[in-house]
Amino acid sequence: MTTDVRTVLQNLPVEIRGFTVLDENGDPTVVLNANHRRETNIETYLHELEHIKRNDFHRPEMADEIEAEAHFPASNIKERSI
Repeated sequence: MTTDVRTVLQNLPVEIRGFTVLDENGDPTVVLNANHRRETNIETYLHELEHIKRNDFHRPEMADEIEAEAHFPASNIKERSI
C-alpha cells in the first residue's frame, strides 16, 4: 500500500470534483478542482483515498460500476421483505 499520495489543485470544469491518476511507478496523484470550495475538496479527497485503499485502479469493472459501489456499498443495501 502506498502511504504517500500526491495531491494537486487544478482548474477543472465545475461538474468535475476530482479524480485520481497513477504515475509510471503506480503511485497515485489526486487531482482536485481548484474551482470548488475547500469543504468539497476535502470530501472529494477522502472519496479518492477510498479508491486508493480499495485498489480500484486494477479492478476489471467499468468505472461507473466502481463508483456505484463506492457510493452504495452492498453492505448498506438491505433486502426488503414484502
